[in-house]
Amino acid sequence: MSQPPATPQPNDWTQVSGSPSETAITQAVPEAILHLRTALAAGAPWRPAVLEALGRWTLPEETFNGRRYRYLLLGEAFDWLLLAERLCADVDGAIPVDEKERFLFGGQIPGTVDEDKFRDCLGPSKYRAYMNYHYGVVLEEALQLVSEEEVRKRHLSRSYSDT
Repeated sequence: MSQPPATPQPNDWTQVSGSPSETAITQAVPEAILHLRTALAAGAPWRPAVLEALGRWTLPEETFNGRRYRYLLLGEAFDWLLLAERLCADVDGAIPVDEKERFLFGGQIPGTVDEDKFRDCLGPSKYRAYMNYHYGVVLEEALQLVSEEEVRKRHLSRSYSDT
């Protein structure tokens, strides 16, 4: 006796194409990307669409176009800008270039998105991981930069070359 075919669950990473009689899986596409593409194709503003996609994302890491993306570092720190870069790359051309650059390089979503809205879009666990990234990675990098500058100043004050 054969089992009926399993129906895809919302978190399955499959996209079925063709008529219902065709069940060929064309490619594995994360649901968050499908949501983002659909929202942008329907004319939704890109800012909330990207934020919603960030909240829907479930993969801690992936390889896309030969590049490895690790969004969740050590299971604790969520690099949301790396994921945003990945999402924007998938919908290339749908977001104005100047706004996308300001978003990705400055970490600022053009327009007004306050911390509460950002937290609501990410959800509690992703927001906690985002805060871990912010305090554990970003601030650590800033502290290292300050230390490097102090060493550089000391080095220059002793008349050593700046190389």
